[in-house]
Amino acid sequence: MNISKIHKDFRLNGKSFASVKELLIYAKTVSGGIHSFLSDWFDPDTLIKVRTSGSTGAPKVIALKKQYMLNSARATGNFFGLQAGT
Repeated sequence: MNISKIHKDFRLNGKSFASVKELLIYAKTVSGGIHSFLSDWFDPDTLIKVRTSGSTGAPKVIALKKQYMLNSARATGNFFGLQAGT
């Protein structure tokens, strides 16, 4: 899976980016949490570590496949009829 590019319609606070490096520099000025997530997302590893909410027990860190997260986001967008840019 290649997650080294930014989708042409991606915006963060209305701003577009020519490169991952540019996005990460900007994200660091916005939020440490956003920067941390995006750094992990664009890392070449196929897995990303996330923390569960702990709603049914103690919160824990789990590893999810990035491709599964993309599939879930696409399915959610399709279900709600969301178009790019919304």
